[in-house]
Amino acid sequence: MASSSLDPPLKVYTASIVGNTEIRKQVQRTLFILQSLNVPFKEIDITQRGNQEHRSFMQEHAINKRHKGVPLPPQFFHNDDYIGNYVDFEEAVEENEIATFLKLIPSSTSVKGSSAEPEDEEGDDDEEEDEEGEDEEEDEDEAEGDEQEGDEAEDEEGDEEGDEEEDKENAVTVTLRRPEAAKEEEKAEDEEEGEGEDEEEYEDEGEEEEEDEEEPEEEE
Repeated sequence: MASSSLDPPLKVYTASIVGNTEIRKQVQRTLFILQSLNVPFKEIDITQRGNQEHRSFMQEHAINKRHKGVPLPPQFFHNDDYIGNYVDFEEAVEENEIATFLKLIPSSTSVKGSSAEPEDEEGDDDEEEDEEGEDEEEDEDEAEGDEQEGDEAEDEEGDEEGDEEEDKENAVTVTLRRPEAAKEEEKAEDEEEGEGEDEEEYEDEGEEEEEDEEEPEEEE
């Protein structure tokens, strides 16, 4: 069957005037599912006047090896290629393979949460990345804590070494000062002894002068 370039590739052959209740329900369910999924398709009602050619085309090309007998609507075609009947359509819906069956469902549509699974996987990946980021932050915090402890230990060791060096310097200073103090004390003692000797000499000279003065008086 020739089709316009503006027509969607999916064609669904239906029947609006039919005495079979089961066929009517199948057609209604098919249209409801396709419309709810926003699937572009062209409905061809073979019971409408002027569609005898479409009816003949459907009966001639809707050859299903699994289902014998006269092809009944709804029947599915992709352009002029036969896809399957209602049973095949219902199985695809139940098995979440409707996109493969119809060959043209947009990637944004889904059936029974078929598109929700990738979103969940992305959410799981984000959670795993967050957990990895938290673990890395904890490791960095622990490493920083270890570095700080190491720096504190080094500071304490440096302080202890500095104290020891100061004690050594003080000990050397004391050791150096003690001989100098001893020398000063000895010098002071020597000076005191020298002054004492000078005083004794002065006293002896005074006694001699007195004796010299007494001798002339006796001679007179």
